[in-house]
Amino acid sequence: VKSDHEDGHLFAALSHRALELLHSGTRFNTMDICQLLVGLAHFRYRDELVLKALGSRIEASIEDYDSKARDIVLWSFSNLGGVPGKDSPSLSEALVEYELSRGASTERTEGHLLASEILPVDIADLTEDGAQLSQ
Repeated sequence: VKSDHEDGHLFAALSHRALELLHSGTRFNTMDICQLLVGLAHFRYRDELVLKALGSRIEASIEDYDSKARDIVLWSFSNLGGVPGKDSPSLSEALVEYELSRGASTERTEGHLLASEILPVDIADLTEDGAQLSQ
């Protein structure tokens, strides 16, 4: 299910109100955040400002999320194309780990899934400390 043009006004109003509440300091518990994210992800409605505000809230208290809430948050962000901005490094890292553990091939996991060629080293060419002798 994807939100379409007819749903735009409804989602815009919901996003606007959520953003107002997030910026006002209203307390959101983990389930409030999970429910909001799941709704956005289910309808593939990506509002950068709301996602950034939610990401900041999650980043500040990620250790308070139990495994189920954490999975919901990570699933939602994965389906919404990732965590916007650079303000949530722990959340972004957790998202990459989540996607890698599920075998997801996304822009975020590309660098981790690339094949690398490791050339053999002749043991006779190594010094005592393991460094390779220059040729």
